[in-house]
Amino acid sequence: MQWRVQAGLVGALDLEQSRQLRAQTAATVRLREQALSSALNRLSVLTGSAPGAVDALFAPVTPIPMAVAGEVSVPAEMLRRRPDVTAAERTLIAETARIGVREADLYPSLGLTQAPSAATRRTGAI
Repeated sequence: MQWRVQAGLVGALDLEQSRQLRAQTAATVRLREQALSSALNRLSVLTGSAPGAVDALFAPVTPIPMAVAGEVSVPAEMLRRRPDVTAAERTLIAETARIGVREADLYPSLGLTQAPSAATRRTGAI
């Protein structure tokens, strides 16, 4: 942030506000850790085990795997692989089809039916 002030992109007030926000966040880290420890101890008591027994269940097992850069040549391909994006695409396709059906309902339709007549009774065929 300091380089932005030196470059004239932001003012000194922005720098001070970001420093203050960082200090406030750093001050709450210890409180959050204590709250987590307390919650885990309460869960241990609720499950009938000793305090600290469920800590291992909530510990991170492995880090989140990073995507391999060689698999995707275009960033848009990575976007297409996301499940929420594919679900949205399928929803869009379904809604577009429904719009087409509703639009077709606006036009008159012609139905052909065959009713038995006197001529078909004479020939014996329908």
